[in-house]
Amino acid sequence: MKLSKKQVVLAILGGCSAPLLAHADGVSQYLQDRTHIQLGGFRPNIDSGISIHGSNGRIGDDLDMESDLGMSDNKTSPWLGLSYRFADKHRVGLSYFGLNRSAGTTLQRDFNLGDQTYTAGLDSNSTLDINVTVLDYQYLFSRSDRHEAHVSFGLHRVGVETSVEAAASIGNSNGAGGSRSMETTARSVYAPLPVLGVGGIYALGDNWAVKGGLRYFGLDIDNIDGSLVAADVSLQYHPWRHVGLTLGYAFDRLDFDLEKEKWSGSARYDFKGVTFGLIGHF
Repeated sequence: MKLSKKQVVLAILGGCSAPLLAHADGVSQYLQDRTHIQLGGFRPNIDSGISIHGSNGRIGDDLDMESDLGMSDNKTSPWLGLSYRFADKHRVGLSYFGLNRSAGTTLQRDFNLGDQTYTAGLDSNSTLDINVTVLDYQYLFSRSDRHEAHVSFGLHRVGVETSVEAAASIGNSNGAGGSRSMETTARSVYAPLPVLGVGGIYALGDNWAVKGGLRYFGLDIDNIDGSLVAADVSLQYHPWRHVGLTLGYAFDRLDFDLEKEKWSGSARYDFKGVTFGLIGHF
């Protein structure tokens, strides 16, 4: 049988769009598929701070990055997740989230940071970059075409980089303006931290599901003493065979003290806010 050009075009378009056609049981398809990819965003309310000790036992003050240095307390940042179920009850996952901020402000108080003393009235420029990568193994102790439940173990690699620079404008005897710059105080630390977790997903219908997870660690090792608590819950909508949508809420809190060559002091952050994105699965 000879097909017309119109029939050939319609057949090609139909084949290309098949993965996006409405699917009667999208959640079941999602749970059956081995590979899951999520691309989206996280818009948290942010509370963060640092302290940096100086040489010869000089103690640094605790700085609030939002109130002391003028950084924004909310920002939308990208989030990427990838997981692969390589056996019936075994999965590996990888996720990444990055939050980079900078700000300029006039300092409202004096503080010690590293070997520098910054005084009220100085104009400052500061940065704080936080990057989080999580690699974990998940054991699916309960699984069906309507739900999954797992325990996990992995590494939560946190990277924190910060810098603070301040300069004061001064005048000379003839009234001409000048400037004085202070050295920049900059530090960075990268720490792979072990994390335990639990999580799961439950179908609310053919195309709707609720998903959640909880992760925790606390340790005192290799000159790092800290803790992390992270939790998330989301509502998923799977109207198409291999594509879904997600909207949720996440909470992530990290607080640690460290005695490293590159950074002696502390760092903390508290993120909580809305998550959203697209889900691909096959």
